[in-house]
Amino acid sequence: MRDHRRITNIPLLRQANIQTVLRAIWQHRSVTRRELSELTSLTAPTISNITTGLLERRLVTIEGKGTSTGGRQPEVVRFNPLAYYAIGLSLGVYQIKGIVTDLYGNKIQNCHFTADYHGRQANLIPQLQKIVRDLFQAFPHRERILGIGVSVPGTVDDQKGVVLNTPIIGEVYGVNLKESLEGEFGLPTYVDNNANLCALNETIFGKGKGKRFVVFLFAGFGIGAGLVINGEIYTGARDASGEIGHTVIEMNGKKCYCGSYGCLETVASYPAVFEQYQQKLKVGAEGACPELIEQSFSIAGVEKIFGGAKAGDLIARGVLEETGSYIGVAIANILNLLNPDIVIIGGDYLQARELLAEPILKAVRLRSWKVVRDTEVVFTDFGLDADVYGGAALVIKRFFEGSPLGLEFQNNALPAP
Repeated sequence: MRDHRRITNIPLLRQANIQTVLRAIWQHRSVTRRELSELTSLTAPTISNITTGLLERRLVTIEGKGTSTGGRQPEVVRFNPLAYYAIGLSLGVYQIKGIVTDLYGNKIQNCHFTADYHGRQANLIPQLQKIVRDLFQAFPHRERILGIGVSVPGTVDDQKGVVLNTPIIGEVYGVNLKESLEGEFGLPTYVDNNANLCALNETIFGKGKGKRFVVFLFAGFGIGAGLVINGEIYTGARDASGEIGHTVIEMNGKKCYCGSYGCLETVASYPAVFEQYQQKLKVGAEGACPELIEQSFSIAGVEKIFGGAKAGDLIARGVLEETGSYIGVAIANILNLLNPDIVIIGGDYLQARELLAEPILKAVRLRSWKVVRDTEVVFTDFGLDADVYGGAALVIKRFFEGSPLGLEFQNNALPAP
């Protein structure tokens, strides 16, 4: 996250120094001024001046005394994560979620409601505005919110904040979420793909912390992958990277809604699990959920299949084992192609992780190249809210990179708490 460009403009240099010191304190949580000087290569007077300004803003506190190496004990400067806050939003298949976090990504407040994607442009903007208002209603420090990060299940122009393609929630193209939310609430707004933001959150606050190349596999109703390389989201040339769900896994397979055939989503998504279970019932197999034989697809139906598998339904277990194998093959392909440090699995399939883990890992070990076979493959600790945490993480990342919010103390760019 450090910018290595040489800055000659004095105000910009001062601003860059502030960001560098603040970022170092945030990353180390607590540190002495001498240690800050060593970490940043800035002089002791510069460090002292900047930390004084950060103390005035309550972005840091003095924690106590550190260990002396001769002379007086040095003061320990500690980052204050409650000085400001970030909002994360997620557009889920069936739910809209919102969260307020502190600057270490810890949940302060959250809310959600059932999504309704009927109507013009899938009714995205009114629903996002509603969830922000719901968060504001119970949160007393609106003036200390740094921005809004929006997680979208589809392709996004992350620079403009424009939705390019979201077939899972509706045929939406060209909706500018950034412009709409900034105009309504006056807060900087950032928009990106849900799997990308999950990967970013893991890199900053989760199991990907300290790793250079993190992949997040978001699997459930749809399947996508997010990639973070050296702390930066990789979006590809047309903002469409990570569509692992539309890589072909069966050459002569079923037609996918994307227009291709044999995509991973046709054999390993929620709708695929439901269809495969239903087909087995129709040919006479005895499962624990016979009522599903004539029903249309639903999330509740898939969750019944999960429940049946946990209760010993062999048909359900077989379907989920096959699903896990397909997901494992997809992960093996990721390992062979990209060689990441870690692959983290999240999304709706977390509800059946105890059933899927073994077939996934078995397929990964069987299908991956020997050199990458021992790559860490784990499930997220952020549960079903990984994407909404990711939205907040994007705001926090932008803040510590020196976003237009700024921290120039003289111009009062941010209100003091």
